[in-house]
Amino acid sequence: MEEFIGLLTPKISEKHILVEIAYSLAHNIIYGGIAFAKKNGFKINKEFEISKYILEEDDGKIEYIEIEFGKSEFREKEKERVILERIKNIK
Repeated sequence: MEEFIGLLTPKISEKHILVEIAYSLAHNIIYGGIAFAKKNGFKINKEFEISKYILEEDDGKIEYIEIEFGKSEFREKEKERVILERIKNIK
């Protein structure tokens, strides 16, 4: 795993600023983001797929940290957009 992460780090750091955080926070950010996306009708970015090779399974063994995803007004507008989009796709 260390070797795998070592190979990814240079490519990622070319485009992003990397900040070291606690594993439990990273775990909660990734899995919380995926849950938020599913709950609100977003497609999950394919880049999240790589997380299953890096993170432990989300089985409750890692400390849960409550994180709020999305701004309140954004969430409401986005829900409305998703609902309207689904209605348009009904045939």
